[in-house]
Amino acid sequence: MNTPSVASGHDSRPVDAIPSFDPSVPHPARIYACWLGGKDHFEADRKAAEDVMRLRPQVVAGARANRYFLAAFAQIWRRPLGPGKKGHKLRL
Repeated sequence: MNTPSVASGHDSRPVDAIPSFDPSVPHPARIYACWLGGKDHFEADRKAAEDVMRLRPQVVAGARANRYFLAAFAQIWRRPLGPGKKGHKLRL
């Protein structure tokens, strides 16, 4: 039997077993977005973000440095290598 998967956009669990959205519970992604100045978060996320900022301000600085690094890396990565080159090749 071919059961639809979550990856395909279908969840085979009964509807009452699927967790519901609760804006009163902070989510790590929305907390991270708060630190970066995002606008899509809730009061619980803002409170959790402020608690971390008060207790461990270096975490917020690290999140912002990480975003800066990713943006800078993306700009460098998209530059061509030279004449006739199409771009970088990832070598692992």
